[in-house]
Amino acid sequence: MPFGPGYPCRSIRTHRWLYVRNYAPDRWPAGDPDFNSRFAGYYGDIDNGPTKTFMMEHQDDPPVKPLFELGFGKRPAEELYDLARDLQQVRNLAGDPAFDGVREDLARDLRAYQLATGDARVTGRPPWDDYPCR
Repeated sequence: MPFGPGYPCRSIRTHRWLYVRNYAPDRWPAGDPDFNSRFAGYYGDIDNGPTKTFMMEHQDDPPVKPLFELGFGKRPAEELYDLARDLQQVRNLAGDPAFDGVREDLARDLRAYQLATGDARVTGRPPWDDYPCR
């Protein structure tokens, strides 16, 4: 069965904030929409179930469309969520200048942790990125 490359990301969480760094925002984190598995249909990386079925059938309905994008769409390079005000993590504050300081602090802390732990995402190209996809 064919599949695509993994979705590389790292995150850091505090009591109030969640910061996510997506290293390949051009990829589909929930799986390629064109990957049609004989078991799961389109978005074949996502198991079938009533929620997926509903979301697929109603993806263009105005109340569902933003939720569909959150669950199935591509992600920006950075995400920042205020866990005190947005428990469901649906309002990405990374692009809001009012939160630049928080985003920059968390990005710096994440990078420092990655360097301290030898994370290949910051120390060099991870070898698993070059594994052939079937």
